[in-house]
Amino acid sequence: MSNILGIRRPTLSRRAKRLTLLFHVVCAIGWLTYMVLVALLALQVRLSGDPDVATSVYAVLYYFNTVGGVGAGAVSILTLASGLVLAVAGTWGAVKYWWTIAKLAATLFVIVFGYLVLRSAIRDLGTMGDTTGARAEAELGHLVYGTLLGFAVLLFATVVSYLKPWGTVRRPGNRPVSAVPDDDGRLRVKVRRIVEVTDRVRAVELVGAGSRLLPAFTPGAHLGLHLPSGTVRHYSLCSPSIDRTYYRIAVLREDRGRGGSLEVHRLREGMELRIDPPRNVFPLGLHPSYLFVAGGIGITPIMAMLEQVDRIGLPWRLVYTGRSPSTMAYAAGLKQRWPSRVELYCTGSGPRPNLVDILARQDRGTAVYGCGPGPLLDSLRDMTETLRPDMEFHSEQFAPSSGGSGSGSAFDIETQSRGVVNVAPQQTALQALNEKGVAVEASCEMGVCGTCRLSVLEGDPVHPDAVGEAPSDRDFYPCVSRAQGRITLDV
Repeated sequence: MSNILGIRRPTLSRRAKRLTLLFHVVCAIGWLTYMVLVALLALQVRLSGDPDVATSVYAVLYYFNTVGGVGAGAVSILTLASGLVLAVAGTWGAVKYWWTIAKLAATLFVIVFGYLVLRSAIRDLGTMGDTTGARAEAELGHLVYGTLLGFAVLLFATVVSYLKPWGTVRRPGNRPVSAVPDDDGRLRVKVRRIVEVTDRVRAVELVGAGSRLLPAFTPGAHLGLHLPSGTVRHYSLCSPSIDRTYYRIAVLREDRGRGGSLEVHRLREGMELRIDPPRNVFPLGLHPSYLFVAGGIGITPIMAMLEQVDRIGLPWRLVYTGRSPSTMAYAAGLKQRWPSRVELYCTGSGPRPNLVDILARQDRGTAVYGCGPGPLLDSLRDMTETLRPDMEFHSEQFAPSSGGSGSGSAFDIETQSRGVVNVAPQQTALQALNEKGVAVEASCEMGVCGTCRLSVLEGDPVHPDAVGEAPSDRDFYPCVSRAQGRITLDV
C-alpha cells in the first residue's frame, strides 16, 4: 500500500498487478509441469530398461536443460522474481507473514537443489556414452527421486500460497502492545510527523505513547483532538484503516474560523496530546460499486475509503472538487496513483463537475459517498434522489447545510435539573441550555461530530440535514436540532 504523503513503497497499478499475477501463475504452472515431465521420462527409462529409450530421453532433457545457456531453469527464476514483485509491491510483503517466508524458502530450496543435483544429473546423463552402467543408474535415481521431491516442495508452496496460514511474524520481545486509555477514556499520543500538503493544508501524524498500537478504526471515522489550549476539534482520519501504528489527519487552515485549525497549524513534532478514540458516523458499507464525491478538505474521510475499496478490488470512481489547489489536499498524489479513476475539478480556474452526467454514467446499484460543503452535498443528494433512485446516498459535511437550524420557531426544553428552558427563534438549544447552567459537552457545534447528543424522553425532534445520515427520533443534537412545541430531554 502506498503512502501518498512521504516515501512510498513500490506499488503496481491494478492492471500491472493482474498481469504480473497472471505471469507468475503461468510460470509456476510451467515449472510444476516441467518437474512432472522430467519425473515421468526418468521413470519411463527406469521401467523400460531399453538403452535406446534412455538415450533419446536423456537427449531431450539435456536440450531443455541447456537451451539458451540456462534452459528450463529460467522458468524457476521468473517464478521467483514475479512472486517477489507481487510480495514487495503488494500488501503482503516478503517477510511479514510466515506463509510468505515458507513459500520463499521452498522456492529457493527447489532452485538451489535443482541446480546442484537435478541439472548436474541431466548433464551427466546427456553426455555419458554408457547409459546402462552403475554411474548412469545412480544419476537416474537422483533424477527420479529428486524431481519427485522438487515437485512435492513446489506443491507445498502452492498450497501455502492459497491458504495463507500461520499469521504474521512476531519478533521476540517486540510484540506490539495496544494503547490503554486514561481514566476519562482519552488516549495519549505524540505528534510524530507534520507535512505541509498544500500552503493551507497540514497533515499531522499521531502515534501512541510509548509506540503502542492505537485502537482500530473503520473508514469514515473521526477522532476528537484535544489541543494545548483545551479546545477540542474533530477531524476525519485519512490514514489506512489497516495500520494501527499511527493516525493521520489533514487540517485546512481557516483564518476566519473558530481558531481550532490555526492551533493545529501551530503544533510541532514531538508534542504530546490527548485524543478521543475514533468513532464513525459515516461508515462505509458494502456495495457493488462506488462513486465518491469530495469537496475541498472533505477528501480526508474519503481517502481511507478509497484504500479499502481498492484493496478488496471493487470498482469505484472519485470526483474531487475544490476552489483552488491550496484547498485540494492530496489531489496530485491521488491522480498519479489512480489516473483513470480520479476526476479533479478546480472550480476557481476551471469548470464545475457535471453531476447530472456523472450520475447518469454510473452502473445500477452504485453507492454514492459524499463529503464536503453543505451546498455541494445538498445538490448531490437532490440529484441522486431525483435522477438515480436506485443509488444509495451517504454523506458527511463539515459545515451546516442549507437546511441547518441556527434559527427557526421558538420551543421549550424540559429538563430534570433546571425545569423548562426556553429556546428563542435565533438561538440554538445548546446556547439556551448553557445559559441556564445546564452543562452539555460539545465540540463541532455543527451537528457533525455527535458529541452533544442527548436522549429524547418525550416529544419529536426536528433534525437538519447536517446531522449524520439517518438521525434517530430518540436523539437530539442541541447544537442544531430543534422541536415543535415542547420536548423533554435526558439532561
